[in-house]
Amino acid sequence: MENILIYHVDAFTNQPFSGNPAVVCVTEKPLPEELMAKIANEMNLSETAFIHRITENMYGIRWFTPTTEVRLCGHATLAATHILYEQNYVTGDQVNFQTKNKDMVLSAWKSCYGITLDFPRDRLSEWKSPTQQALLSYLGLPHNCPVYYGAHTTQILVEAPNENSVRSLDPNYSRLKGLEGTYAGVTVTARSEKYDFISRFFDPWEGIDEDPVTGSAHTLLAPYWAPKLNKYTLKARQESKRGGELVLELKDDRVLISGEAITIFGGKLNINI
Repeated sequence: MENILIYHVDAFTNQPFSGNPAVVCVTEKPLPEELMAKIANEMNLSETAFIHRITENMYGIRWFTPTTEVRLCGHATLAATHILYEQNYVTGDQVNFQTKNKDMVLSAWKSCYGITLDFPRDRLSEWKSPTQQALLSYLGLPHNCPVYYGAHTTQILVEAPNENSVRSLDPNYSRLKGLEGTYAGVTVTARSEKYDFISRFFDPWEGIDEDPVTGSAHTLLAPYWAPKLNKYTLKARQESKRGGELVLELKDDRVLISGEAITIFGGKLNINI
């Protein structure tokens, strides 16, 4: 029997019950993959992050939805960093995270915006697919909307006509899920009067109809909007029911994603390993 420490954190917000909730599991060593999948399913949030210490300021990290493991997750990484600092697991200026295949190291640190994540910038290209018109139709968008593909995240970005059309979207999730092909989610975005841009993120293919605030999607959104607006520090809002705000900075091949987080509760899982 081993006690697994867990924390429920709302990310990209400083108010409870808003932003994007994530569970952070802190363990002494990596857990079996099957067990992580079961815990994530039990937690039933968009992401559960599993972290274990490698060195003083280096932690292994993996992310699971209730149905699958994902390659990159922003809000759960923010939540994990928040817990490491809040619970005094780390004291240094920077925390580093090593991902599953050791092909990517992410960095995070405290900043004037709360916590800043250093993520790889996605590479965008126009997306042409036989299912493009169906995708737009099931999202409830006009067929002439610009559509792009992120090579790193394999996510899709759609620019909507205006911010009201983003807020009023009511996608047909069952039809979206039935589309042929492999999808890692679609972000719909538009310019905003109050912010530089707003967005919403949908991923029924990975068990998340709508994600409240999606850090990884902003590795596409920042390089998309920066040249359009001629601004390389951007303020963004994801307009889900819970909602959340982010500050983004484009730096060469990196995107700095900043936001706040708040711990809702902590506890222990008492299970046999």
